[in-house]
Amino acid sequence: MARSPPIIMLWLWLQSSMYLQGSNIHGNPSLWGKKAEFQIKPCMWQLEPGLSVPELEELSVCVLLRLTVITEWTAFAYKAPGNPAVELGLEGDDQHITAVLFGARWPLNESLSSKVWQSVCLTWSAASRHLRLYVNGTRRLDQAVDPPVSGRLAPNGTLTLAWPHSVDQNGTVWREDGKTLMGGIGLFRMWAREWRAEEIMLLGCVEGDVVSWDARHWNHRSPASCPPKEDTSLHCEWSSYEIKMWAYIKHSNTSDATNSSLESITRHWMESIFPQNFSVQHVSVLSQSRRCLAGDNPAALYIQLPKKSKEFGNFTFDYCFLSEVLVSISPKKSVELVQADIRMKLEPEFSYDSLTLRTDIHDLSIQPVAPLYTMTEPPPIVSESPRPATDKTFSFPTMSTDSTTEGPKSCPEETLESIYGVYLWPETFTFGPQFMKCQRPFYGVAFRVCKFDIDSDMTSWEDPDMTYCEPHMNISDLHDWNVTAENAMDMVQTIQRLLFYELVYGSGSDAELSASDMVTVMGKLDDVVDVSVVTAELSNDIFLIISLILIPRRDMAPVSNMVLKLTERIGDKAVFSGDLFNVAFPKMAVSMINVQPKNFRGITFCVTNYADGMIPELMVNESFAEPIPGTVASITLPAELKNRLAADGNKTRIQFQFYGVQDLFNDTDIAIEAEGNWTLNSYVISASINNRTVKNLNQSVEVTLSNNRAMQEHEKVMCVFWDFGDNEGQGGWNSQGCETRPISAIKTSCFCNHLTNFAVLLDISRAPLTTNSTQQCPSSPTTTKAPLNNTVGIMVSFFGVNMTFILNGNATNPTTVIECWLYERLVLNGMDMVDFWIFGNSIRNMKQYGVQQISHGLNEEYNCTFHVRGNLLSTIKELETLIVGSLNQTFSNDTLSIQTTQLMVRYIGPSCPEETLKTIYGVYLWPETFPLNKRALKCQRDFNRTAFRFCKFDVDSDMTSWEVPDMTECEPLTIISDLNDHNVTAENAMDMVQTIQDLVDVELGSGSGDGELSASDMVTVVGKLDDVVDVSVVTAELSNDIFSMISDILISRSDMAPVSNMVLKLTERIGDKAVFSGDLFNVAFPAMAVSMINVKPKNFSGITFCVTNYADGMTPELMVNESFAEPIPGTVASIALPAELKNQLAADGNKTRFQFQFYGVQDLFNDTGIAIKAEGNWTLNSYVISASINNRTVKNLNQSVEVTLSNNRAMQEHENVTCVFWDFGDNEAQGRWNSTGCETRAISANVTSCSCNHLTSFAVLLDISRAPMSEKDREIMTLISYLGCGISSIFLGITLMTYLIFGKLRRDHPSKILINLSAALLALNLLYLLNTWMSSYGYGLCILTAVLMHFFLLASFTWMGLEALHMYFALIKVFNAYVRSYILKLCVVGWGVPLIIVGVVLATDVDAYGSSNITSAADETSEPFCWIQSDVHFYVTVAGFILLVVLGNTGVFVVVLIQIRRMRTNKPLGKPAAGGSAQDLRAAASLTVLLGLTWLSAFFAVGPGRTVMLYVFCILNSLQGFFIFVFHCLTKENVRKQWRTRLTFDRFKPNDSDWSRSTSRPKQEPNSHSMGSVDTSSIIKASEFSSTTESLPVHPGSEGAGLLLQVAQPASTPNNIKTNTSVSWSNQ
Repeated sequence: MARSPPIIMLWLWLQSSMYLQGSNIHGNPSLWGKKAEFQIKPCMWQLEPGLSVPELEELSVCVLLRLTVITEWTAFAYKAPGNPAVELGLEGDDQHITAVLFGARWPLNESLSSKVWQSVCLTWSAASRHLRLYVNGTRRLDQAVDPPVSGRLAPNGTLTLAWPHSVDQNGTVWREDGKTLMGGIGLFRMWAREWRAEEIMLLGCVEGDVVSWDARHWNHRSPASCPPKEDTSLHCEWSSYEIKMWAYIKHSNTSDATNSSLESITRHWMESIFPQNFSVQHVSVLSQSRRCLAGDNPAALYIQLPKKSKEFGNFTFDYCFLSEVLVSISPKKSVELVQADIRMKLEPEFSYDSLTLRTDIHDLSIQPVAPLYTMTEPPPIVSESPRPATDKTFSFPTMSTDSTTEGPKSCPEETLESIYGVYLWPETFTFGPQFMKCQRPFYGVAFRVCKFDIDSDMTSWEDPDMTYCEPHMNISDLHDWNVTAENAMDMVQTIQRLLFYELVYGSGSDAELSASDMVTVMGKLDDVVDVSVVTAELSNDIFLIISLILIPRRDMAPVSNMVLKLTERIGDKAVFSGDLFNVAFPKMAVSMINVQPKNFRGITFCVTNYADGMIPELMVNESFAEPIPGTVASITLPAELKNRLAADGNKTRIQFQFYGVQDLFNDTDIAIEAEGNWTLNSYVISASINNRTVKNLNQSVEVTLSNNRAMQEHEKVMCVFWDFGDNEGQGGWNSQGCETRPISAIKTSCFCNHLTNFAVLLDISRAPLTTNSTQQCPSSPTTTKAPLNNTVGIMVSFFGVNMTFILNGNATNPTTVIECWLYERLVLNGMDMVDFWIFGNSIRNMKQYGVQQISHGLNEEYNCTFHVRGNLLSTIKELETLIVGSLNQTFSNDTLSIQTTQLMVRYIGPSCPEETLKTIYGVYLWPETFPLNKRALKCQRDFNRTAFRFCKFDVDSDMTSWEVPDMTECEPLTIISDLNDHNVTAENAMDMVQTIQDLVDVELGSGSGDGELSASDMVTVVGKLDDVVDVSVVTAELSNDIFSMISDILISRSDMAPVSNMVLKLTERIGDKAVFSGDLFNVAFPAMAVSMINVKPKNFSGITFCVTNYADGMTPELMVNESFAEPIPGTVASIALPAELKNQLAADGNKTRFQFQFYGVQDLFNDTGIAIKAEGNWTLNSYVISASINNRTVKNLNQSVEVTLSNNRAMQEHENVTCVFWDFGDNEAQGRWNSTGCETRAISANVTSCSCNHLTSFAVLLDISRAPMSEKDREIMTLISYLGCGISSIFLGITLMTYLIFGKLRRDHPSKILINLSAALLALNLLYLLNTWMSSYGYGLCILTAVLMHFFLLASFTWMGLEALHMYFALIKVFNAYVRSYILKLCVVGWGVPLIIVGVVLATDVDAYGSSNITSAADETSEPFCWIQSDVHFYVTVAGFILLVVLGNTGVFVVVLIQIRRMRTNKPLGKPAAGGSAQDLRAAASLTVLLGLTWLSAFFAVGPGRTVMLYVFCILNSLQGFFIFVFHCLTKENVRKQWRTRLTFDRFKPNDSDWSRSTSRPKQEPNSHSMGSVDTSSIIKASEFSSTTESLPVHPGSEGAGLLLQVAQPASTPNNIKTNTSVSWSNQ
């Protein structure tokens, strides 16, 4: 099967379009990434006269061509001196491509396609005697050609691009007319060798060695300047580069000797300045000299240096030499970027030992070369002087010339299995490409590069390039592959290769994919998205695959929905840096933007330029904006969608899609109500919000689409959306929820109430209006009536046209008929028709492009006015003649005719004049510029960046004017703090405001809301604005500018506290001083609004100001009613002033200024200490509204000022609100909220009404100190409590049973205390679990339940306190404590104190206990719970008692830990501690649970961490019984022994001697309850101290397991002297 060259180039073009575009680096002569463009304007590129082509025995020439108009053309022509015939050239026309060699022409019966870049190469050698021509890498011509007598290409000839030429006797090159190429030429390169066919395909970015694509080789300034232009599709990425340079060396100390060769010095230089991704592969010295001079010192000895070497000044160098360096970079980058980077790094001086090195960048050569390790003899080059002789024997006196280079490294032989078969790649040198024949087809070539990693100093194989091989599998085989996260990227690459193969072989651009193959591909890509992190790179790869499928015409119906949904899923999941990510390919484009909800004011997406085969140009505007004239498609989302964004304030993903293909939407049965023959007549555009269905909007989504074919008379258009569920799940068009408004014959506007894919259908059921029976009225939506941006420097001629004509016949829509006629006469002749207006007997004051359905009769006269723009014709007279001739022609068909009766054409000549503009970015001189051109100037701070300014044309006045410069890329030369050095005067006030606005925009990110101002900057800004108001007449325009600036600052993240009062007073001053026409002036911005009204005193009966609609980021809607009125339902804020204020108005009867202010942000009122009488945790819970009367203080009114404010957060049960005003003098003059003089009346949970006796700024505060937790948290905590209490009850029961069954376990006091504590906790847990059930059996049982719960709660904490008390006696008072009837007394306290407290509560207030309902938001049911109802009793007898016990226990806990630490420290050195830190930690946890210290978490449940601490509280305390079981049963060895004895029927019971030894105690006083009299030489078991797990030391007589208190003394110490006490853990 034959290859398809257009598809190959398309693939390469698509791949290159995804890479980043490089900027034009200052001083870089490279033309890579640029093209020479040739249009009507006469210009020609020729080889620089000082350069010459050498005599060649073999050659290759490659060039990229893009023809915009296919006529006879010349790509290049080379002529030998004195010979008029073309020695070497390339020509063509609409049917042929012709190669020219030695004056003979060989045509190829093929033509080049228009408007796409294509590669054409010529090769010849005297040895082969064959001329070969390659188009897009494929050989298309192979012709035997006999060489001339010399057998070589003649040298020193003249070479031109795009134009044939002739040379006169003086050697001057003249352009010849005819055969001129219209289009672009790029990457012209000539080599002094014949490339083979397989090498042609792999040339890539290799630069020519005879003629290069370098600005120093080409003259494009004669006969007219025709500079190169950037072209984003010409960027080429490469990895291997050759650097040729003159290097200059000077010794800083002549006595030093540097024993290094020039090669090693150069290598060290290169490796030091280049980054790690650069690898120096080879260095060679071509020529050298002992002494040379860089500069103009004539007395110095020097060799002939290259031209332009005047950059170093008068500085003498010791040595100079010409070197050649081969470098490689990984990963590969665009050639122009690498060249600029290398030039920048070589420009500074470099120091090495005692040497200083430098190069002349003007004669620096940096060329991409073939990546071969072995250097060949340099080929002939274009030169201005003979090549210096190579002399490598010359050496410096102090330098060694021995060149030591590393030996070549290689990649090992490797067998690789892939979808293309099994390939054995032989051992290959580093950076050497290895070629192999493809296994299928045999004539294909595969290659692979051996790369070198500079970090690891290792070689490795790159992935093989199998582009020209046929895979051993097809798309259907993908069914056998399961997609995983590990192989997802491999799957995408495999699909790309298989798809590329399907499109390249077979039918070329008409290649078909079967329906099953498309379903397979889409399904596998969907699986990839499921399992992968969708990076920007992966998004690009998948969108590239989809675009490749869409390019050929095919039936997409089986996968339409799959493609649309997959594209949307990728847009939702894509991960990219920044907030905007655009992906564009020839048939589709996707734009993803992350939007901050608080800043959302609408968003507009436009496709500004598109035609079939082009890559769409995209634009996103973060506002609700009108589409730019000339856009192909646009969609605008309203501010109402702010309510659909993330409620938590996080950024939300909005996605836009554009499809430039109709095959994807192949609906055979369009589901719309109107009858007719409907066809898709526009491209498709869509919008969606991440994982949200958007429908039934109040504000419309506005969609504007260009019609693919102009709408004719009797035809209709309809706006539709793609219904995914229609047509049996394959999707179909539907018109519900969309309103159609045709703008003109070529453009339609749609207004829809939902988000999806939108398009325009055309009804072609009735024959359209035509100029004859076969020709339809054409359309060109990208040019008609759309003022396009032209390239700077191209002459644009404007003409105004007024004409009168008579329309004979019947026309339902005369506007469409006339538009179509004018379009055909003008636009098709290369002109643009701009701003079309028509007036007739029945059509008056028609809107631009308007359409009216009125039936018109015979002989109606119409007047028409519009503008014509032409930019191709060379003279104004020719263009004017063409316009007159075109419009004087009569139009007629079977039903009507149009005849011009009067015609006036006037030339509009002025351009935008030269203008000097002073800005914060510097002073810029904008030169004279033609209309509708964009002028570019370099930024003054960074010359690599550009400022733009557009010369606009006003069609109403026929005048041109400059727009405001676009300085987005530039950095300002001044900052806000510099304003302090400038005084504000009446003359510079407006300039000061503009300067401040520019500086604020820079700091805040041009309104994005992401920036912030420092406190000092805000003070400076507000202070200077205050000065402006002082010295200026505050006009409405000035008011708007200042209020806009304040609103931008309020929206930002700046801390407003330092300037709150300054902003409020400035706003009020502006309102008082503002001068405006009429009596009412409203100013509204997203963060604030101000209303000023002038009132006559005699008519005053009160006044009401309302904000009727507002949400964060929206512009408030204002209403003023000159009466004391009730607020309109649904208002956000309102303030009504009473009639009593009439006494405060002007006594002379003149009008008095009332001012109202509204603030939609709370940051301006940042009060850290709210000055109101009521206690609580207050927060601002409304927007702020204010009222004032000009220069008057209003207070102590008898009639109240009524303020109604919506609560930002609904008031919950137990929450309070209070009305407050802003007290300017409080809080050290920074302002604070105060409630004096205001009465609060809560109307509902959402609205609060205030009645105040004065005027100022008002708001509502909310007390959140007792704010309940969320219902979700409440339900989770309830579930945790029930589960925890249930678990604890079970294990407390087991603990009690254990200690009651086994008598040996309860012999000591701690065990008895533990039994009482466990009993109290068990009863408390059971009562909590049964509370709700017992409350349902009557009020009396509920009271009993509450009393018992209260009693056992107090008993539990009393026994915890007694446990701590016993611990204190046992450890701290161990030698002198003595208590009679110890346990009995503890029981009296443990059960008696709670009984007394409960009895007192019942005696003082029998209603203190009762039932309250707990409501669940989940199922809206309420459950009774029996507990204390009195807050006083709760805080005193519960909270207070628990706090007292827990604090005491905490103190004991700390003292015990200190005592243990002291004992461990005092232990003799020969006694190692048992257990270690883990044992210590377990004991500390045991004590924490036993002493109830976990209840402290309840007292920390305040502030932001309240909910977290409540979760901790619920988990730890509901499981307290379980922890007691763990520490006091499960982990105690003696408890486990008792259970083992019982469960094994005494079979493994320890003998008495074992038990006796484990429980033996030393001799002591007869009183068993003595806590003193300890034998200091004994070892005492410590379970008596506490029943915690291996607890703490106690008096003798304790049993069990735990901590051993060893009181030992050395043999030399008397027995009656205590010398050492230590603590050790042992696990008995």
